[in-house]
Amino acid sequence: MMLMGITVPLLLLLLALARWGWSAQGAQTQGALPPGPTALPLLGNLLQLESGRLDRALMELSGRWGPVFTVRLGPRPAVVLCGYSALRDALVLQADAFSGRGTMAVSNASPAETVSPRLWK
Repeated sequence: MMLMGITVPLLLLLLALARWGWSAQGAQTQGALPPGPTALPLLGNLLQLESGRLDRALMELSGRWGPVFTVRLGPRPAVVLCGYSALRDALVLQADAFSGRGTMAVSNASPAETVSPRLWK
């Protein structure tokens, strides 16, 4: 009986947080990024993107969302370009707009420090 008394408020809290996450996510990216499939609050679209067949999963999504769409890798958005014309438009015709990069994790280690010595030889 006590477990039931704790479970219901906890479930309501989780539902409220999930709803808040979906609404906050939509407000942040509305108009700023291309449309894409609906993402879960913390996982994003990771459940839709199978690691063994990522290229095919993205091509299937491009069939529904077009050659330029947004997926979320966890909480971070990623814009996907599918096809020659979309890549050409972005990288050649609008090179100045697409020349910047997002933040990336960079290591100061040299390649010799990151790869086993046996693989170097």
